Amino acid sequence: QVAEKGVLRPLWSPGVCTEDGRQPTKRDAALRCIFSDECGQPNWETQVYQRNRVPVSSEPAPGEEEVRKEAVAGTVWMFEQEQGLAGFAVSTNVRMTVIRLSNNKLWVHAPVAPTEECCELLRELDYPVGYIVNPTYAYEHRVFASPFSRKFPEAEVYSVRNWTWPIPLPDIFVGLNVKTYLDEEENVEWANEIDFRVLPQTSLGIAPYTEAAFFHKSTKTLLVTDLLIYVPQLPPEVIPKDKLLDIGQPSNWLASLVPGGYRSPPKDVPKERLGWIRMSVLATFLGPKSLLNPINSFESLGGRLTVSPVLRILVFGKIRGAIKAWTDRILEWDFERIIPAHFDAPVRAGPNDVRQALACVVEREDDGVKEEDTRILRALNGLLRALRVVKEEE
Repeated sequence: QVAEKGVLRPLWSPGVCTEDGRQPTKRDAALRCIFSDECGQPNWETQVYQRNRVPVSSEPAPGEEEVRKEAVAGTVWMFEQEQGLAGFAVSTNVRMTVIRLSNNKLWVHAPVAPTEECCELLRELDYPVGYIVNPTYAYEHRVFASPFSRKFPEAEVYSVRNWTWPIPLPDIFVGLNVKTYLDEEENVEWANEIDFRVLPQTSLGIAPYTEAAFFHKSTKTLLVTDLLIYVPQLPPEVIPKDKLLDIGQPSNWLASLVPGGYRSPPKDVPKERLGWIRMSVLATFLGPKSLLNPINSFESLGGRLTVSPVLRILVFGKIRGAIKAWTDRILEWDFERIIPAHFDAPVRAGPNDVRQALACVVEREDDGVKEEDTRILRALNGLLRALRVVKEEE
């Protein structure tokens, strides 16, 4: 049913049963919360919504930590939540960045799940939310733009053009009332303070890819979503310790699936750190040479600004020309720090650092990642090409 403002609502009574008489599943609860205004109540159904995993397969996880950090005093804040895939002990962080503009309104980049804790942390800043920006059509980032905008109905929504499959639906059908699309040549109210560059929708095959980058002029801060990452040596605060210890167990079932020739886990590595190393390489490689002993795989990627192998192989390699044209324009900005939407931030880096990190995409240079760690990604890429789901490399 399409209710007022085009918001999709479920056809069953909240908290009772579905229309066919069965008890609501976790999937029902997640969909209810995403497509209605009834989120935020302290019950198990909204706990599903509150955790930023893949919502249709989320697990209730009450009491997990959400973090607000100050990137630039009194001006730029970062809000972090856990992001993972239900059923697997693999998590990382997802980040929303908030900037106070000169009119004392808050500009929100890549909104996360508007949980009560998140909204309270935002209210503590004591400035109204004036602008909400959806910078990509990637599911894990855009899925909360609609419920977040309903929490702050006075805010204006800006977005790249979204994409749905197999039927193209207008954004209003998922509750996103967009004021301005960022790929249009229109002046936006905040353009004097925050500049932006948009990678227009570029075909990967059956699906496009699009992302917008932003430059906050006064703080010389570059905001990206998935273009770049900096994998830290230590896990983000929002990842529960018990999950790190679980996947860090020497006998962890997931690690045993990809032995890679190793017969034993690394010695003298604390379980919590080993858990983070395994999570990191799973999130970036899907399956490295070894999960039992992934130290070398992690060291080839961690502690530096880089492009995630998942994006490099499955996405960016197919649209090198568009990526180069887009990033050349980004490199015109005189930024001094970068805030990506995942892993570590802020990262002290300038245009030369970004140029070097992107060389593996635009110049096909070696990025230091071993070929044996990308064999699963390359096999998946080959399968998708064979099925004509994605196009060939450029």
